Amino acid sequence: MYHGVRDGESGNPWVMPWLNFQKQVAALRRWGYTAIHLRDLVMHIKGGMVLPHRPVILTFDDGFAELYDKVFPLLFGIQFTGTVFLPMDHLGKTNAWDKGKGLAQARLLSAAQAKELKKHGAEFGSHGLTHRALTGMPVKEIRRETGESKKKLEQLIGERVVSFAHPYNAWDELTLALTEEAGYECAVAIDSPARTMQDNLFLLRRVYMKPDDSLLDFRRKISIPYLRWRGYKKH
Repeated sequence: MYHGVRDGESGNPWVMPWLNFQKQVAALRRWGYTAIHLRDLVMHIKGGMVLPHRPVILTFDDGFAELYDKVFPLLFGIQFTGTVFLPMDHLGKTNAWDKGKGLAQARLLSAAQAKELKKHGAEFGSHGLTHRALTGMPVKEIRRETGESKKKLEQLIGERVVSFAHPYNAWDELTLALTEEAGYECAVAIDSPARTMQDNLFLLRRVYMKPDDSLLDFRRKISIPYLRWRGYKKH
């Protein structure tokens, strides 16, 4: 799980330095991983779609502009791909939700850039409309954040959107139910209590990659024993 991938923001826990990201992607390729989309995972779980040996899903929240300039050109160059979660009301703007937190403002993908990345093989999911936590919202607002963002994104990319990322990793039973009601097939979380992917498709666990993770840390975090431990740790 990544957010920003760029240099010059030392101390920002959500921004991976470019060189570190390059090393991680090169290591995945060297270790024999194949990047897939979330929709592939859903089709595997629901319908038995055969996945490649050592599949991995690279996800990017917020849709920062370096995805177009640097990240996806790198991924496409080695036949990799990724899934980007867009806050639809912020396309072409900046991460305004981070104002007042001591974090730099950075440019987000424009609609045209997102369409271009989709054409070349990127997958897109929704991160809501406004990048607000859904928990505590009135039901009408939750439905708007999940449903309207899905419609806007589908109109933009010309494809059905199947995945949602809970903003701020904030979820409860109501938000999960309304996310499913909106027509998504899966959603991702960090602190998922689900032990396996099959337990709850709307709490698929992601692993947060820290900016200062070594390659040893990285390899440990994508290992099956670590992922199993993460599942049992929540119980």
